[in-house]
Amino acid sequence: MKRVVFFSMALALLAPSCDKVKDSMPDDEYEIVTLSAIGVTTTQATLTGKFRAGANYKNAEHGFVFINANGAWTSKVYPVEETGEFSFTVENLAAGKPYSFRAFVVIDEQMQTGEEHTFLTFTEKGYQMMQSAIDLGTGVKWAPMNLGAISAEDGGVFYAWGELGPKDNYTMNTYFQAAASISENLNISTDIATISLGGTWRMPTGTELEKLIRECDHSVTKVGSMRGIQFTGKKPGYTDKTLFLPAAGYADGKTIPKYAGEDCHYWSSTYYSADKALKLKFMVPVSNSLEIVEGYRYYGASIRPVCE
Repeated sequence: MKRVVFFSMALALLAPSCDKVKDSMPDDEYEIVTLSAIGVTTTQATLTGKFRAGANYKNAEHGFVFINANGAWTSKVYPVEETGEFSFTVENLAAGKPYSFRAFVVIDEQMQTGEEHTFLTFTEKGYQMMQSAIDLGTGVKWAPMNLGAISAEDGGVFYAWGELGPKDNYTMNTYFQAAASISENLNISTDIATISLGGTWRMPTGTELEKLIRECDHSVTKVGSMRGIQFTGKKPGYTDKTLFLPAAGYADGKTIPKYAGEDCHYWSSTYYSADKALKLKFMVPVSNSLEIVEGYRYYGASIRPVCE
């Protein structure tokens, strides 16, 4: 079904940054800004926007254009807070699906919009994991277990970088063409953490894994029967927070896993070269071996998702 277009292409969009908004505006000026989707769950989300105007446009109609797989519809007109912000909660959404929206205002009988923003609803598993996400003070929250795991000590599932499922044989010849052709950092359509969990879940970047190393203490420990590495927050307010990464080993060829209980290999979403991506590596017997390295993309490694 074709997407219905509700705005005029004749006029330029007026969407200045919110942190540069003036306290007041001339009578003949206005602005419309699409903000974020907040309070996202498996079935609903609250859309937010900002409308500020001079005296000539104070009562202009405004709301949201909401876009889904079936097309688009416009919302009703909503009251504006003193800050100029307004919101609307959409319900009965499908779990783990993408949706888009634009804030709009009708000026002189023409609809003007802010930029289009996209959000994902959480899958059931992703929403459950959000309730126990771990904040170590590094800027993101960490999943309590590996992707595909059922507990903190479970190694979960191995993935080749950019592939969207596990397999029995991890070699260059079995590396999926779609993944092999990726030449940039993983995104919403190629990140298996996002696809599996929805919402704001994703694979960590190389920089975020570096911050985990730099901004946390770490030690070798055992949870259940699995050895691994435990990170503990160092910043005030986070020193009681811990994150355990099981030493699940890695997959190379048909031998799965290799060095389980000895090695940690965790993919980032960061592209390095045509055959390598960045990952966290740690060898349990060598306490000073924790580092970010380039790994061959066809190898199977663990994934520990992060969320905003």
